Amino acid sequence: IKVETQSPWLLPYSVAAWCANYNGSLYITSYRGRRWTENIISHPHVRLKIGDQLFEKDIVVVEDPAEKAAAIAAKAKKYPTWKAPKVEAATVFRVVS
Repeated sequence: IKVETQSPWLLPYSVAAWCANYNGSLYITSYRGRRWTENIISHPHVRLKIGDQLFEKDIVVVEDPAEKAAAIAAKAKKYPTWKAPKVEAATVFRVVS
């Protein structure tokens, strides 16, 4: 999918990201320090492009370690070549609306 965030300068910033579905919710993982990750933390309203469709969505940071671990495991299962990070090192987002 493609994720469009809003930068501190109010300019759109887009990245391609791998995602996973867990328990009926869409999750995206990253690490703190990446521009798009920090953009989402500062402004959690994003645009997602999936195929040819655009969606305006809100994203929350997952704090619960069990939910983070489950989302990371779902992504690792979907992308077997992806090297899953340690739960405490990853930033996990859940799309909420």
